[in-house]
Amino acid sequence: MIIFAVESSYTKGMGHLYRSLRICKIFKKKDFLFLINNHGPSLNILKKERINFKKVDFKKKNWENKILKKYKINLWINDRLNTNASHSKKIINYTRLITFDDLGSGAKYSDVNFCPLIFKKKIPGKNVYRGLKYLPFDNSLKKYFRKRNKLKKILILIGGSDNRRLSFKLANFFNKKKIVTRLIIGPAYGKNSMSVFRNTKTFSIKKNVKNIFKEYYNYDLLVCSGGMSPFEAASTGLPSMIIATEKFEIPVGLKLKKMGVSKFMGFYKNINYSKINIDLNILEMSKNCLKIFDLKGLCRIKNIINNEIKL
Repeated sequence: MIIFAVESSYTKGMGHLYRSLRICKIFKKKDFLFLINNHGPSLNILKKERINFKKVDFKKKNWENKILKKYKINLWINDRLNTNASHSKKIINYTRLITFDDLGSGAKYSDVNFCPLIFKKKIPGKNVYRGLKYLPFDNSLKKYFRKRNKLKKILILIGGSDNRRLSFKLANFFNKKKIVTRLIIGPAYGKNSMSVFRNTKTFSIKKNVKNIFKEYYNYDLLVCSGGMSPFEAASTGLPSMIIATEKFEIPVGLKLKKMGVSKFMGFYKNINYSKINIDLNILEMSKNCLKIFDLKGLCRIKNIINNEIKL
């Protein structure tokens, strides 16, 4: 049994869940169980994907005890940001431990800490694998590669949920422009959250997209938050404009700006949404995307797990 302990919320977003769903595919013949907090949109995704899962309260003391006693666990994978030492010590007494983008006190007890989205110098863990080359992408995305030459169409995506109502502000701005724009609404949006807007020749809204990479392929610029989305987009040649919806997204925006694949607009509270500058060198940014990112991350993760953990 392989455990994926994943946390999703309106604050943290749903990127941890989507990443774990990609990674679980490398364990084709293994049984796995997702442990997840009570977040309706995430639970619906797991049900739809027919993934075996169990709801847990990560804030409850000793929540992991029953899991450890009930199941014969070969590997425990945490993808919920910073874990604590008491939790990790319990896990390593039973099985091997892998964590993702973890800077908590529990990370130093992990057998492996994959950190594609942390850009600090010191990262805890027995074996730390850092850098964009550990983003969980594979060659199945190669068909979505495309070099963009100029800005004709814009895609807006503020994650599975949008508790800051940035989609409303961005839609209000781009709806008045002549450039073709599509807004993607995720599974955690309210039913009537964008009902004030209507589809026109240049502006459209699409809900609950099954394959976001198909959407990426048709556009020249992505306007998004600083989670996994700008990395996904860049891996296929799509540049982005990033709005940090949480403070921990600021280093992500700055890093991608420095790499020349994104424009970082700043923290969401400090942006004038009526004066957004979209005068960008799309060709150069797209070239940088295709040059910097590869699609071997999932393969690297698989090889490291096989070598380090030996399931």
